[in-house]
Amino acid sequence: MINDRDTKKFTNYIYAKLPFIRWVPIQFVSALTGEKVKKVLDNILKIDTKRKLKIDDEVLKSFQKTVTKMHPPTK
Repeated sequence: MINDRDTKKFTNYIYAKLPFIRWVPIQFVSALTGEKVKKVLDNILKIDTKRKLKIDDEVLKSFQKTVTKMHPPTK
């Protein structure tokens, strides 16, 4: 049970610890009252849609070139 309901603070904390999941929506729920539990399914469906996103090969190659220029491989 958390008395401090500063969800923005907790969201920032989670993303700081796990920066690779910044695209994942975080949903705070209450096991005691059931508050926002139904929103979990909505978030699951959103994540599933994003997970199945197809990226065009040319777009991906362009992105890879940009990132490689910014962070060249070590020799």
